[in-house]
Formats: sequence, C-alpha cells, structure tokens
Amino acid sequence: MESMDVAGNAGKHPLSEAPLSNTRQQNLDDSQSNDAHDEEAKERELTGTKERDESSIQILSSPQSMNDQAPVPPKPAPEPPSADATSRSLSNTATVSAIAPAPAPAPAPAPAPAPAPAPAPAEKRRAPTRKKGEGAGKRRGGSLEGGTAGGGGGSQSSSSKRTRGDVSTVSAQKLPAHGFPLEHPFNKDGYRYALAELDPHVEDDLETYVGKAVPARLYRRVVPESVMLSMNDRASQLKLSDDRMSVNGEKGYCMARATHGVRRGAWYFEVVIKEMGPDAACRLGWSQAYGNLQAPLGYDKFGYSWRSKRGTRFHQSCGRHYSVGYETGDVLGFFIYLPKRSADERPILPLTHKDDALIKFKNFLYFERKDWVEKAVKALKPLPGSRIECFKNGVSQGVAWEDIFDGTYYPAVSLYKNVAVSVNFGPSLICPPRGLNDYQLMSDVVLKACIEQTMADMMYNMEFEEEASQGGPLYQPPVSRSRKHAARQQVVPDT
Repeated sequence: MESMDVAGNAGKHPLSEAPLSNTRQQNLDDSQSNDAHDEEAKERELTGTKERDESSIQILSSPQSMNDQAPVPPKPAPEPPSADATSRSLSNTATVSAIAPAPAPAPAPAPAPAPAPAPAPAEKRRAPTRKKGEGAGKRRGGSLEGGTAGGGGGSQSSSSKRTRGDVSTVSAQKLPAHGFPLEHPFNKDGYRYALAELDPHVEDDLETYVGKAVPARLYRRVVPESVMLSMNDRASQLKLSDDRMSVNGEKGYCMARATHGVRRGAWYFEVVIKEMGPDAACRLGWSQAYGNLQAPLGYDKFGYSWRSKRGTRFHQSCGRHYSVGYETGDVLGFFIYLPKRSADERPILPLTHKDDALIKFKNFLYFERKDWVEKAVKALKPLPGSRIECFKNGVSQGVAWEDIFDGTYYPAVSLYKNVAVSVNFGPSLICPPRGLNDYQLMSDVVLKACIEQTMADMMYNMEFEEEASQGGPLYQPPVSRSRKHAARQQVVPDT
C-alpha cells in the first residue's frame, strides 16, 4: 500500500513536498544524459564498427542502457522503490517511447520479391495452346482450292480472299537441301507427278483468280539442278540417302530412276555395289519413263538391265547370258548410244506440263499426268545404230543390246532384298571405261535439260498469247490443247 501511494500520489504525500523539486532536477539531468547517450548510439549504428558492439555490451550492463534497449517495462521489484527511482523510471519510459520508432525499416523482409518468378510457369501453360492452333492450320489442305497460288504451294488460309502479299509468302516456300519435298506423291497407279513452281515468264495477276481454279499455265515444272535419284519416280519401299546418291533395298524387286534422262547422244554413268547379302541381287541399267517401278528392271519393253547373279542381261523378262556376275565392291559402268535417225533431224523438246492438272499435296503444287502405257507400247520403234554396253571395274563386257527402242532413257537401279548401292553421274569417274571415247557423263545433261524445258514452256506461252490476242479461248481443257502442242512443240524451231 505504501508503494502504491508513492507511485500514484507522490505529489500529495506530506513528506514529498520538499524533495520534489530535487527529484525533477534529477530527472531533467537523467533525460539530458539519455539524449546524449541516444545520439552516441545512433552514430555507432551508422559507422558499424566493432567499437559499437563492445560499447553496447558495456552500456547494457548499466540500468540506463537496459531501459533504452528494452521497450518492455521492467519487472516490479519485491521491495517498494524510492521516490527517486520511481521518477527516474517514468523519465526513462518516456525516453524509450520517443526512441522506439527508430527500428521501423526492419519489418520489410528481404525475400519479398521472391514471388516474382511465378508468371514463368503460366507462360509455359499457354504455349501448348498456340502450338495446337498452328498444328490445326498445317493439317488443312490437300487438293488445290480457289485462291491458292504460289510456286511450291503454301499453307491454306481460312479467309476466302488472299492478298498479293500472301501469294509472295507462299511462293517463298523453302525446299530441303536435296531440292524436293519430304512428303510427296509417288508415280504409281497410272499417274505421274512433277513438282511445280511459278513461271516467271508469264505476266498475269494472281489476284484475278481469287476464289477460282488457278490455271496450270501460270506454273512450270521444277527442273533439278543436278542429276540425282528421283524422290517420287521410285518405289516407296526403297530408301534414299540424304544426298539422293545412294539407295537401300528390302524385300522384293523394285526400281528407282534418276531425275534426268537422255534422248540423243552418247552417255555414261557408274554404280558402286556397297553391300549385297548372299540371298540379295540387283539389276542395273537404263529405263524409259513408263518402266514398272514395282518390278525388276528389264521386266517390260521399257527397260534393259544387267543382273548381279551370273551376269545375265534382261529385256522384256527374257534373260540371256552376257558375262560374269558382280559383287560387293565392284564399280559398274553403263554406256548408251542414241544416234539421230537422219542427218537433218532436229532436236526434240520435252512436252510442257502447262496443260496438266494442277493439284496440291502437303502444301506443295504438282502437275498430274495420266500414263498412257498401252499407247506408248504401240508407239515403240527400234532405233537403228543404238546400243548399250556395260563395264566392270573399267573393263568392257561387250555390247549387251543393239537397235534398242527409241525414247528417253533414265539411269535406273532395281534391288532385291538387302542391297545398298551408290550412283555416280559425274563430273569425275571412279573407273573410267577403257577404250571408250566420245561420250558424256550424265552430269552434263543438267544445263541441256533446263534450256529445253524453258524453250518448251516459252513456246506454249507465245502460242497462248497469240490465241488470246485473236479472240481465242483463254483456257481450254487439257485434252484439246495438249494434242495440238504435242505436235507443235516437240521440234525446236530454226533460229
């Protein structure tokens, strides 16, 4: 009770009237001392030196420093405090309340920005949505639709109208390094296909055909820049290498032809047997365009072949003994001679594809032409003076055939089971043929083929413009125009 009276009624106690002024004076001195101590403590905190820690330890051992550091009021002593101690405690409590707001910046935690990386997973979750939309667009298409135009094809658009900018984007469709789409139609079931591109020599606005069928005359056939094995003029069972100079076989006999053929002159190419199992075999030689791809070379009238086993030669499925066979590691050479029928015979140009049907397959455009095999068989005639000769490691095996059927011949290979071969069309040979002169390598036919195909297409364009200027039909069905151009365009005009 006495302590409560001292703490709560210090001003009314009769004995505290005299020493009250002394107590206030003492409190004022203690407050000034505490203020000086606070300023010194702040300076020590800013400097961050070691002296601050040591002095803090010394200060914390004093009653004043304990009151400054701990904002919690001190525990009550078991004995009643004196008036001086009570007033000093009140003064120190006021000082602590004034200093307490200083540590305010401490509550801000350093790892607060940690939740920022959270949006990254959200972006990954949105990515599949965009890819799914793109994939849906790539699955569209197949046949040629109105308004689709551009060399090599392009992706379909959901809108019914295409701008000229879209056409230029489609025409810039890139081909693989070997120059042909990976997914493509094969020559089979009585139809043949040729990759198409915009013809730069035709002056026509593609925007006029938006929503309409695009005429095939605006395009031309893509002529490969080098002689290789054809991607689509082969059986689908055969596997080509990335450079299209090697082929592997499996299962039954099937055939692949080269991209370029020859009609007149003396030509030569090589084949290297890289691998051939004990039960495997191959037939190599020359074939016309209508030779059956799902049969061995020499099965019909359009091919001539030399077989690995026993060295047998084949034509029209008829085998004749020719020479010894060949095996893994041998380099085989094939020579063909196609003379002119007469001294005044002029070069014959290839037929243009501008009258063929234009289709779309996997975002690329192709010419589609029907095979007329029966008519071609009836039109076959022997070419006097022509011959085929085979070489093994540079040594001639003799003349295999003479007076072969006239036509355009392509280098061809047909494989049975596990066989791997590579072809060499030039410009250099592994085993040059001994005693053979005045011949050309197949690599020399590229420029000639480009010139002839360009001339055939330009002659078609000139005749079309002439008919249009005279009021003729701007576009006719393929049958009516192809018959006329088959007769007109085959012969190169005099210059």
